[in-house]
Amino acid sequence: FLNCILQGMSISAREGADFTKIMQIAETTLRLWPQVLQR
Repeated sequence: FLNCILQGMSISAREGADFTKIMQIAETTLRLWPQVLQR
């Protein structure tokens, strides 16, 4: 899960995503993280 998120963030940044968009991805990931760990 985390590797996929990091790859996606990297690709987004390379393609020109701004800091706000990258931070939205990071914040969403951190919000979902407890649910991922319960599986």
